[in-house]
Amino acid sequence: MDDLYKCSLIFTFSRGWTKIAYYSNALRPWIQLRNQPTPLLIRRDPRDLSRIFVLDEEHNVYLEVPYRMLSRPAISLWEHKLARKRLREQRRTAVDEASLFAAIDEMREIERKAETLTRTARRNRTRRQLGSKLERESSQIENTTSTVDIGPVRPFDDIEAW
Repeated sequence: MDDLYKCSLIFTFSRGWTKIAYYSNALRPWIQLRNQPTPLLIRRDPRDLSRIFVLDEEHNVYLEVPYRMLSRPAISLWEHKLARKRLREQRRTAVDEASLFAAIDEMREIERKAETLTRTARRNRTRRQLGSKLERESSQIENTTSTVDIGPVRPFDDIEAW
C-alpha cells in the first residue's frame, strides 16, 4: 500500500492510519527539515506492521523504519483492524498506541485460552467416548464368560538356551 504524507514531525507521520509511532535514526535528515515538510512515499506490508518503508528519493532506496517502541509485538493489518473494532465496541473514544496493543494482547490471550479449552474439551470428549465404549465391552465380556477345562498345564519340551 502506498501512502503519501506531508509530515510536521517525521516519527509521528504514520499515526494517521495506524495510531502506531515509528522511528529510525535514518530519518534524521527529514526530522531536521520538519519546518519544510515534503511528501514522503510510505509503504507497508499488511502481514507485518512492525515496520514501514520510507522511500529515500535522493539515494533511491527504501529505509526500513521499525516501531518507536521496539518491545511491541509484530501485528498484521488484520489484527490491527480487529483491535480497533474491539476498542470501538467498548466505546473507547481515544484510541492510542497503548490501548491498541493492550487490546491485541487481550485478543491473543483469549485465542490461547480458547485453543487450550478446545483441545481439552476434545480430549475429554474422546476419553468419555472411549470410557463408555470400554465399559460396554467389559460388561459384554462378563456376560459371555464361560470356563473351559483344558487339562493340566505342562512345560515346554524344547527350550532354547541363550
